[in-house]
Amino acid sequence: MEMSNGSEEVRSSVRAPASSLLAATVPPHVWHHSALRRWVIACVALTGALGIVVPIEADCDGDEGPEVVRRVELKLRSSDAQEILAGLLELRGVHPVPETVIARLAELLQANSAVDTVNSRAICGHVVRIFEAGGSLPEESRAQIEQALLNCLSIKRCVVLESAVRVLSSLSKRDDLLVSFIAVYDDDTNELGGRVAALRATGYYYPTSRTAIDCITTALKDADPLIRWTAASVISDRPRPRREDATKLLSRLLLVAKEDSDESVRAGAVDAVGILAAGAEFAVTELALLLRCDPSTRVRTSAARAIGRLGVSERVAIPALLAAVRGNALNVAEAAMQAIGDYGTRASIVVPDLISLAINRPLLTKSAFVAIGRVGTTGTLTDLRVQLERERDPGVRRLIEISIDAIERRESSGGR
Repeated sequence: MEMSNGSEEVRSSVRAPASSLLAATVPPHVWHHSALRRWVIACVALTGALGIVVPIEADCDGDEGPEVVRRVELKLRSSDAQEILAGLLELRGVHPVPETVIARLAELLQANSAVDTVNSRAICGHVVRIFEAGGSLPEESRAQIEQALLNCLSIKRCVVLESAVRVLSSLSKRDDLLVSFIAVYDDDTNELGGRVAALRATGYYYPTSRTAIDCITTALKDADPLIRWTAASVISDRPRPRREDATKLLSRLLLVAKEDSDESVRAGAVDAVGILAAGAEFAVTELALLLRCDPSTRVRTSAARAIGRLGVSERVAIPALLAAVRGNALNVAEAAMQAIGDYGTRASIVVPDLISLAINRPLLTKSAFVAIGRVGTTGTLTDLRVQLERERDPGVRRLIEISIDAIERRESSGGR
């Protein structure tokens, strides 16, 4: 069994015959005792209500598959919540989900999503996870399933909210769903995992919506650092918005990158700036300041990469990157070296510095010669050949030869 932090569920997987699927998870002397059997099923209900979902992979090949489906259908038609839960647990081992039970699953969602009891929350949690794992759903049941899933957005437990948001996102991209997702995010009484899932869906599936952009901009100021980091990461992954929206987001991101108390959030904001601020020279100035002054190596590493991704304002960028290469933090230096290479021959003026670093800092030798191969020009070849004659280490000699070859091939192809 593996337990993870945050909104991730506790996972456990047991291979079992399709017959006596639930019984196979407990000793026979326990299962055949009626009182203990009821206690086991109650534990299943409790785990679902707490967001701990226990999938069991059933082997439903051959003649036993139809028998499992018939048994599950009977349990799902029961009026007893514990019997329904036993059927849902067994159904989670059946793939794909039989169409004959999908309508019943939707009915169970609709009936239980408005009831705040342990069993009802557990039923909703299992059903939504079945829908999520079940792949495509029949068109004729889609409207009923969507409505049932929308009802589940009122359930506070993160395992239900996360799965409901994901399934709804895969079923439809309607504007009214955006309103529902934003409402889930805005409700700070919802568990954190559910709010995060709703915020991700808002950004990923509605990239051009002004309403979604306003929500993400607001989320960058949220009290919870995970929400703020999620908002920044959504910006990094979504298509570039319209110019006026991009300007609004960029201003907020730069403020977060400079002032947020959490280094993960600052680093996420810097990554987003590197994607959103394409061609923006003023952003390079701000990033160069972070590269020099931020106390976190993670943020400085992100700033170096972002500068290289933007690839503009080399008069500001190259000196800042070279200073970072000369610093003591190896991961920052590596990222800065890569960023210098991203500027191509516009950074050729620093080749002598890179050669010196390659010789005097063994941990940077490889990345330095890779960068030289990317930024060097015909005038660089003389310095490299002189260094090749002096060098006795065969590994370093090979790196110099690779750099020379890269420059010669680029120059022979017209600088491409």
